[in-house]
Amino acid sequence: MLEIGDLCYIVHGDGQHVKVTSPPGFNSSYTGLVVVDIPSSITHEGTTYLVDVIGYQAFMSSSTIISVSIPSSVSYISEQAFLGCDALTDVYLPHTISSIEHSTFASCQSLSNIVLPSNLTEIKLRAFSGCTSLPSITIPNTVQYIGKEAFINCYSLESVQLGSGLTSIGDAAFMNCSSLTSITIPKNVKRIGESAFAGCSALQKVVLRNGVVSIDSEAFRNCSSLTTIFLPPSVMTIEYDAFKGCESLKNILIPAGKKAHFMARLDSSLHPLIKEVQPK
Repeated sequence: MLEIGDLCYIVHGDGQHVKVTSPPGFNSSYTGLVVVDIPSSITHEGTTYLVDVIGYQAFMSSSTIISVSIPSSVSYISEQAFLGCDALTDVYLPHTISSIEHSTFASCQSLSNIVLPSNLTEIKLRAFSGCTSLPSITIPNTVQYIGKEAFINCYSLESVQLGSGLTSIGDAAFMNCSSLTSITIPKNVKRIGESAFAGCSALQKVVLRNGVVSIDSEAFRNCSSLTTIFLPPSVMTIEYDAFKGCESLKNILIPAGKKAHFMARLDSSLHPLIKEVQPK
C-alpha cells in the first residue's frame, strides 16, 4: 500500500496502475478529510502510476467528506465506494464511468448535486438508495437499465428525466420517492418492475410511451395523488395490484378502439376509469 497525500493506494499487478483504497486498519475510514480531489496519477520513488479505479468501500462511512472530484483516468468505481458518506453533497464524475455499481452512493443523505456521465450504461442495485436530499436526476440516453431499488427512499426527489435508451426499470427502483410529481416512461422501456414507483405519494401523472409491454405487480401501489395515467397499446401485461391504493385515480387513458384489450388486463374495479382518447 502507498500513502501519498491524503489518500491510500494499492498497485495493480501490471505495475503501472493503482486503485484508491481505504486507510489501513480494521473498519478504518478517512476521518477529517473534507474535499477529495483524486489525482489522475501519482509518483512514488521515481515511478509514476495512473489512477484508474476507486476500490471497494474505499470511502465508506467517511462522515466529513463534502465534495468528491474524480478524474477521467478513472474508469471504474467499485461497489459501496461512498456508502454512508452522510456529509457528501457534491460529486463530479468523469465521462469514463460506464456503470454505477451496487450501493456506490447509498445512504449519502446529504447528496444534492451529481451529474451522471454521458457514457453511462447502467445503474445497479441500490446505487443511490437513501439519498434523501437528492432533488433531481437526469438519466443519460446511454443508460439501458436501472437496477432494483436504485433510488429507493430518495424522499426529496422531485424530478426524474429518463433517457431514451432505457429498456428496463428494476423492482422498487423509485419506491417511496415521495416528492416525485410526474414521470414519463420512454418508448424503449419494455418492463416496469414490481413496486417500481410504489409509495410515490406525490405522483400525479404518469405517461407511458408506446413500447412498454409489462407493468409488474404493485408498480404504482399507494401512489395516492395519481389522477391520470396513459396506457399505450403495446401493454400486454398488467400484474396484480399494479394500481392498488391509487385512491385519487380518475382517468386511465387508452387509445380509441382498445377498450376490450385493457378491460381484459385491468382489475374490474378500474374499468369505470377507462377513457378512450384519439391519438395525437
